[in-house]
Amino acid sequence: MRTHKIVSALGISFFLLIAFAPTQSVAEVPQLRGIELTQPPIDFEMIHRIWVMLKKETGAPSTLPYPPIVLDWEVPKIALMGMQYPTKEEPGNRLQISLAPRTLDQMKDQEIMFGIGHELTHYLFLMRTNRWDYQKKAFEPGTPHHCDPEFQRIMRLIIAKIWDTYHDDVMRNRLINEPRRSCVAYPQQ
Repeated sequence: MRTHKIVSALGISFFLLIAFAPTQSVAEVPQLRGIELTQPPIDFEMIHRIWVMLKKETGAPSTLPYPPIVLDWEVPKIALMGMQYPTKEEPGNRLQISLAPRTLDQMKDQEIMFGIGHELTHYLFLMRTNRWDYQKKAFEPGTPHHCDPEFQRIMRLIIAKIWDTYHDDVMRNRLINEPRRSCVAYPQQ
C-alpha cells in the first residue's frame, strides 16, 4: 500500500512518498531518493536583473556564474541569510549563499530580494579580491564590505532597482536604512 503524505514546515511543502509493503522484498520497494521542495515565492527575474547590474557595477567578467543559493537549515539563529565560502582556516565551508528556511516566513518578498542582492554583492567583492577565480579551494576574504562606500552605493542601487519595479514606498523606506544599519551593526563583515 502506498500513501502520500504532505508535511508543511516553515512555509515550504515537502512531498514524501512512503511505501509500506510488509509482503514485498526490499528490492521491490521504491527507494526514497530525496525530498522535493516547492520553489519559494521569489521573483527570480528581478534577482537576475540585480545580478546583471551588480556584475556591471563591480566590473565582474560576464562569464562569472551565480554562486549556489540554497535553503540551509544550519544558518545561525542570529541571521536569516549569509554568504559563506571556504578559507584556509575553514576549508570545509561551501561557496554559497545560504537562506535559512525561516527567512521565507519572516521577511517580505522584496526584503528577500534585497537580502539576496546584498549577499550577491558580498560574493562579487570576494571574487574581485580573488581575481574572479570562483573555483579556488580557499578564498582570501579581503577587507570588510559593510562600511565600504562602494558597497553602500551598490546597496542603494539595489533598493532603487526594486523600487523601480514594485513602486512600494513603504518597503523602499524600510530598506533605505539597511546599508547604514549593516555598517553600524556589523562593520567587520
